[in-house]
Amino acid sequence: MTKRIQYISIVIILFLLPLTLSAQTGAPSAYTTFGVGTINNSGLVKNQGMGGTGLGIKSDNFINSLNPASLTGIDSLNMLIDLGLRINKTFYDTNEGKGNAISGGLHNISLAFRSSNRIFTSFGLAQFSSVGYNVATTTDIQGSNTTVVKEYTGTGGVNEVYLSNAYSLTKNLALGLKISYLFGSIDKTEVFASSVIGALNVNYSDYVQQFAFEPGLQYQFKVKDNEFTLGATYRPQIDLANTRTVETYSSSGAGISEDLDDGNDYDVPANMAGGIAWANKRGLKLACDYRFQEWSNVTYSSKAAVLKDSHRFSFGGEYRNKETKKANPFLFQAGGYVEDSYIRVEGNSIIDAGVNVGVGIPMRNSKSYFNINLNYGRRGTRGGDIITENYFGVNLSLSLVEFWFMKRQFD
Repeated sequence: MTKRIQYISIVIILFLLPLTLSAQTGAPSAYTTFGVGTINNSGLVKNQGMGGTGLGIKSDNFINSLNPASLTGIDSLNMLIDLGLRINKTFYDTNEGKGNAISGGLHNISLAFRSSNRIFTSFGLAQFSSVGYNVATTTDIQGSNTTVVKEYTGTGGVNEVYLSNAYSLTKNLALGLKISYLFGSIDKTEVFASSVIGALNVNYSDYVQQFAFEPGLQYQFKVKDNEFTLGATYRPQIDLANTRTVETYSSSGAGISEDLDDGNDYDVPANMAGGIAWANKRGLKLACDYRFQEWSNVTYSSKAAVLKDSHRFSFGGEYRNKETKKANPFLFQAGGYVEDSYIRVEGNSIIDAGVNVGVGIPMRNSKSYFNINLNYGRRGTRGGDIITENYFGVNLSLSLVEFWFMKRQFD
């Protein structure tokens, strides 16, 4: 890559960074009404192709955001750049009818490189969580002909600016630390309307921010031609600082506005995760992760649901066909996940399960890849008056591998 192209790439990335703050949106879901919404636990696009696994996977020609210790797999001459895009559509089914919603935008911009002999560095901007819902209910008041309509909407989410460093302690053991600054706006609106009282609107606008720390480790060993990698991470509870603006107004035109400092509904619990990956010399890789989040230690003001600890299992595989002198190998991925989420509604646990399939297409005369994977999932439960959601996602990314640190040998 010429110096001119390098500079153009940097300018484009810096230009796109602020755009991601408003463009990032996850899959629409009525269940994002609680707290910071749906937290991204599935990593970047290439992780998602394997069901969201990555705790035991080394970064080689791609950035693995799920474990900071994975950075020690980066070649000393390479600069890695990852640009991710997500598009999601959700179909929901309730007792009062059916509907659908679509969202999408830039998911991440990330860079990684080897900064010294044993130290590896990555930084970027990614989506930490997303909020997106629009739920309406109607209630008939007994003894009258009055119907009350209640509508709840929410948009926004939390972004993450992060810096990760990894240290190769020994040939087999790597340690890493991810430092993040979380920030973002979450806007929620509640509308109550009837023919008797007219309409009452209450708008909540919350701006949250806080620092977060996540150490990680990986241990790699070989058994004959089989390579195993164990990985683990831990993130302590994050108590997000929250500045809230509340606006209330009615159809009569009267309204009030109030600024509050209230962080009760935006805490993120401690997160513990572990995983294992296996690879052989024939291009096959398998991985499995488990993630635990201690939501029972978090208190939200909403009485619509009870919070409980969440458990997520993810698994996936990748196959690389044979590399030739003319072309790098194609990557074929598949995976799945099942999560017993942190929400219990009317005594029912909310289960989120899905599958992914993907392919990595090599770019000509380069180690870079264009990645695409498809996701289908189902969220909800069959018991009670619970919303059931079916969602589809298309995830795209450009994983660039550039020899930025290679010295020119000939002019």
